[in-house]
Amino acid sequence: MPDMLVKADRVVGENTVRATVGSACALPRPAARIVDIVASLRDLTFAVQTELVQISATLRELIYYVGPGDQIYQHTESVPVTALADIPGAEPGMVARVDGMVLGVTRALASPYQVDQTATLEFLVRVTQTQSLRLALATAGPLYMVDRVIGESTVPSVVEAATELPLPALEIRDVIATLNGVSNEVLTNQVIVRGSVVREIFYVSTDSVERCFQEEVPFTQAIPLDGARAGMRSEAAPRIERVDREMRASTTVNHRVALATYAQVSEAVQVRLATSPTGPLLRVDRVATENAKQVMIESTGCLTEPASSVRNIHVTVTDLAHEVLRNKVIIQGVLHQQVFYVGAQDLVQHQVEDVPFCVFVDTPGARPGMNAYVTPSVEYVQCQLVADGSCPPTESPEEDLLLRGLHQRVVVELFVKVTDEAQIRATVSGTSTPQ
Repeated sequence: MPDMLVKADRVVGENTVRATVGSACALPRPAARIVDIVASLRDLTFAVQTELVQISATLRELIYYVGPGDQIYQHTESVPVTALADIPGAEPGMVARVDGMVLGVTRALASPYQVDQTATLEFLVRVTQTQSLRLALATAGPLYMVDRVIGESTVPSVVEAATELPLPALEIRDVIATLNGVSNEVLTNQVIVRGSVVREIFYVSTDSVERCFQEEVPFTQAIPLDGARAGMRSEAAPRIERVDREMRASTTVNHRVALATYAQVSEAVQVRLATSPTGPLLRVDRVATENAKQVMIESTGCLTEPASSVRNIHVTVTDLAHEVLRNKVIIQGVLHQQVFYVGAQDLVQHQVEDVPFCVFVDTPGARPGMNAYVTPSVEYVQCQLVADGSCPPTESPEEDLLLRGLHQRVVVELFVKVTDEAQIRATVSGTSTPQ
């Protein structure tokens, strides 16, 4: 049976907990009766701890009541909420997802100025851990969006530097090293990891005073990964393995920081997965629907000076945003156009134009709450120089009616894939590696 190395979220555990929150709310004016209370959860936060997830939120209640003159008034009350969900196997550093809802609110008018209320809340908690799993593929069944692992590797390196202390030192007490500003970039068959090592040097100066000196040293690490190419997804995680130091002179300290840098490159693919009743429980994205649409976007921009010809236009789609509605996906974005044209004295000029657009793509079966993946591609670009009198005037009025306008037609294809979250027990054909 064919298989594939996949980066997947393995479900460590899940639990549903309920919490009851009671409060006595003081009203600013006397109430004859309570008309309604509309409650919602805000500011939901959580933290994964050993064997449990700690949940914090704010219960926001809108209280509608009949006050003086038989008028209906509104009063807002915020009540802090805490809850604990037992999740066997959970550990700090794992990923959690918490969905909360208000099941109901009971109320009683204790006095004209006080409302006693009790809210029943429910929290669905799921803890996952990202792993590299070799999963068996199937020839039939639902399609799933997964991240196929192109390659992963851990490479050691050493960052060395000599630090000049501002004052002479009698001894070095300690050196603490941390990592800062770590980023990565995927190139052909390699991942470039950049960052810096921040070192805090605690030393005793010649006046017997303990001092601290901080220094930041940049580093660059190339990690070979066959099959990697620009545009793929990547993760990089350098780790400090060891810090060595040597005091060469009263003001010079040599450092050696040993790093182990892990990098992984993956790409999103659509596959069918084999299932097994005894396999690990995975959170995956099941493909619900997909569609593609071509749209032509026309615009007319004004060049900064008259042009005799357009040498080149490079168009990319940026700032994509989308919203899944029932049976359609609304997509917003920007056409980022870099125009190279021949201007005065036959010099090539460069100008940038950003053209916003908004379209919708029909996706039968889609509904709010689902996820969408949008892949744009520029299919066709056409441009024409025109005399546009609407362009802002220049310092030479005789040039304003010359070829300063640039009319462009850009055809963009938007491929949309809509997925729904699912949990399956997959067939594993190899070992797994926690990330």
